[in-house]
Parts: sequence; C-alpha cells; structure tokens
Amino acid sequence: MKRLFVLAFILCAAFLIGFLNSPSFEDGDKEGALIAASVPQTGQQAPDFTLKDASGKGITLSSYRGRVVMINFWATWCPPCRQEMPSMEMLFQEYNKKGFEILAISSDSQGEKIVKPFMEFYELSFTALMDTDGKVHSVYAVTAIPTTYIVDKKGAIAQKIMGPKDWKDKDSKNMIEKLLQ
Repeated sequence: MKRLFVLAFILCAAFLIGFLNSPSFEDGDKEGALIAASVPQTGQQAPDFTLKDASGKGITLSSYRGRVVMINFWATWCPPCRQEMPSMEMLFQEYNKKGFEILAISSDSQGEKIVKPFMEFYELSFTALMDTDGKVHSVYAVTAIPTTYIVDKKGAIAQKIMGPKDWKDKDSKNMIEKLLQ
C-alpha cells in the first residue's frame, strides 16, 4: 500500500512538473501568461460553481457564504486521496456545527455510480460533488490530485494545498479555527 502511494505521488508530481515546464509557461509566452493569470490565487474570490452531489441535487459554492469551505479535488482511484479522506472526515465532524463545510469534488468519469458507494464504504458524511467533465477542475487549474482550496467566510481563497495532508494535525485545526472566528 505504501509503495502504491509513493508511486501515485511520484506520478502526480511528475505530471505537475512536466505541465509547469511546458512551453506555455516559458517567459514571454502570452498564452502561458494568460493561463497563469487565470489560476485562482490566495486572497481572490473563489470561482463560483454548481455541481451535482451523489443524490443528483445541485450544490452551488456561493450558497455556503458565511461558512469556511474546504474544496477538495480528488478521485476514487487516487491512493493519496483515499489516504487523506479519514482525516478530512474527522475535521468535518469536529468543525461542521461551528461553520465548516467540505465539498469533495470528484473527477471520476463514472460520477455518482462510483462515488456514492465509495462515500458509503468509507463512512464519509461530507458532501461529494461530481465533476465528470472536468470543467471545475479546469477553472481551479487543478493539475494534480488531491488539491485543496480553503475558502473563508467571505468566499475568498485563504489557502491552497497540493498533495495529501493529515487534516487532523494541529496546524490544520489552527487554520480552520482562525478562519471560523
């Protein structure tokens, strides 16, 4: 299992490095500058979106204004994503009643058919959303999963984290508590 995680992480990192070193990111390339400028930045408003949850209900990010929202981009086939899910659930359970939400945006092309059983099997109670066509992944310039954006109560991006994380650690809890104040 650990070898699989390391391999998946290396593949994701290699993809990201290759993407960032592609010709579109060279100095002086107008298209590359345009792409880089469109990447959501810390302090900017999080781009709004509406996606369907596992039951088919449309969920819109802006409807969570006034709450701290973790937007986590993931897939059921991604070992690092599966690894961080239990700690995300613990964070959700601890802070949900205090104004914290998780929107886990799946890139699985099979959508709810595969995501709903996954959520049930792992006993995950936060909201899973389907991005089967990858449009929201593109808007958020997600090049590797897991990628997580933390959005403050006003809808601004407070932090972006690339790669898996232990969300039950002290730093994560401090960050969420500070944003909830």
